[in-house]
Amino acid sequence: MTETSRSVAVAEALRAGRWLEEADAVIADGVALLIAAIGASARPLADQEAADAIGLLNRHRRFDQTCRFADAWHARDRFDLRLSKHHVQALIEGGSLDEASRRIADLLAHAERLQGATPEEQAAIDKEKTELRGLTGRVAKDLYVYRRKTHCDSDALSDELLERAQRIYAGEYARDPARYWQGINALALEACRDRTHGQPPAADFGERVRTLAQPLLARVEAHAAQRGKLDRIAGGTPEQRAAAAQDEAAWKAADGEQPWILATLSEAYLALGNCNEAMYWLRRATAHAQFGPFNLASYARQLREIWDGDALRPDHNCAGRLAAHLLEHERTVQGTVTLSTRQLDDLRVINTPFEKRFSDATGFDFLKIAAVCDSIGRVCSLTGTHQGSGFLLKRRLLWPDGPDDLVFVTNAHVISPDDPRAALRPENACVLFSMESFTTQAPARFHRVRRVLFTSSWAPMSTLMDDCTKLDITIAELESLPPKARGLTVNLELPDLKQPAYVIGYPGASDITLSTNDSTLIDKDTLPRLFHYRTPTDYGSSGSPVFNKDWEVIGVHHAGNFNTPRLSGPGMHNANEGIALWALSRRLATQLAGVAGRTGGPGAAAAEERAGRAFPAASAEASTLRGDSREAP
Repeated sequence: MTETSRSVAVAEALRAGRWLEEADAVIADGVALLIAAIGASARPLADQEAADAIGLLNRHRRFDQTCRFADAWHARDRFDLRLSKHHVQALIEGGSLDEASRRIADLLAHAERLQGATPEEQAAIDKEKTELRGLTGRVAKDLYVYRRKTHCDSDALSDELLERAQRIYAGEYARDPARYWQGINALALEACRDRTHGQPPAADFGERVRTLAQPLLARVEAHAAQRGKLDRIAGGTPEQRAAAAQDEAAWKAADGEQPWILATLSEAYLALGNCNEAMYWLRRATAHAQFGPFNLASYARQLREIWDGDALRPDHNCAGRLAAHLLEHERTVQGTVTLSTRQLDDLRVINTPFEKRFSDATGFDFLKIAAVCDSIGRVCSLTGTHQGSGFLLKRRLLWPDGPDDLVFVTNAHVISPDDPRAALRPENACVLFSMESFTTQAPARFHRVRRVLFTSSWAPMSTLMDDCTKLDITIAELESLPPKARGLTVNLELPDLKQPAYVIGYPGASDITLSTNDSTLIDKDTLPRLFHYRTPTDYGSSGSPVFNKDWEVIGVHHAGNFNTPRLSGPGMHNANEGIALWALSRRLATQLAGVAGRTGGPGAAAAEERAGRAFPAASAEASTLRGDSREAP
């Protein structure tokens, strides 16, 4: 199947409310086809189809594509309240809290003027209004967390934000007690406030937690009984199976909500101080077939940010024990490890019990990992929306005669001055280094792009070439740099097959994440320009550094797919793809030689000599290399 036909399949699946797992570029092209269908004369995209499609994009953490589609939808003067709510959720997940807050206010004002033609339509409008009001609580909570992260202590503004978030969640839960997720957030924030200020909980706090938990316990029991009944009928007569199938759709939807209910029960028992019960319900949640990355990330973030749970200090409190279980589940099932900036800074301390415990469990030297994370950044828009990852290198590793400063490397499909398909133009891009705000004890700083030094466009996965073009790499100079960053160490030689290949980045706008399981180099082309590895990655990993076992950068993470053509033979496999730094270095050296050759004089010979000396394995290909990139100044 060609990439074009795969994009068409993605678009059709989204229209039908189904998800097809594909490479980021294929999903982006599928969304482009949906955008083209807005207002089209043939098969125009309906409001329901559009809202369902971006709801799916959100559930699979493609928040950039949600924003892209919603912007195109609104640009055509289309309006759908549910679609706009999904857009707000994507903005919040991407960190654009100010824009999200403004849009919520506008949507609530607009929703007050809407009148449903039927009771069902009015009920749907009221439901979206309730969810939008709840999202104002999420914005306040995230602003509180951001304030605590960047100022490392409580102050008057953080107290105000915490009170505002708690008040909003409590009010919405009081309006409709069936909205248990707002209730548990209100209780968690109340406990956070009391703990921060050294106050005992309110006298009725435990009773309010039990009141929330009781209907959830009843729902779990009823669900288990009905599921058992359906399972028994499944072995019965055709008539019995047909009757059971009528209820199956509703129970599949209930199955999808079960992980949230189970995690909420875990948090309720955490609030009651019953850690054994909290762990029991958490284990049930993580064992559920539909407990996925979004469920894990949400509860792990709540434990870390609201309950002070540190997975590296499980003996510190109950929240730490729960967080440690989630981290182990993430490591063994998803093949990744997500760490906060505080945990990374803690890992710099040699011979502490938590550092030893974590290193022993994973087999990694986390002291080295903590050191490299200073130079790995999150690529954002100017409004803070997450778009990808990248890293700092010494400029002289790329241009030997250049200044002795740092440059930023990411994918061209993340930042590009030339390609309209890229997520960001340079003037709209900035980089956030999460370690900087913690180590400097100052608010997080956004480092804007000053200028692009080099960019090379991209090609579909497994596109073999006889030269070092189409690298999907942009190198930029930033206006400022984090003071602790020293740049990463490079190794231009790819490891042998079956050797480790690790990725560290910021998938899905989460904290910094290390891929651990099945992190193996499985294929490479002959140049080498491309290489494949089974390292688990997610949306937002684009531009991340790929490391060898010694934590030297060997390439730039570019894309991933479940059905990828092999590089060194026939057939397909599940793989991620990286661009070899050798190919980038070769491209830059050849470009430098070309510039010197056009100017004449001894510079041309010197540049060619440098290129051949530094990269002898490919010097024979020098005459075949052609340019597709901007020239470094």
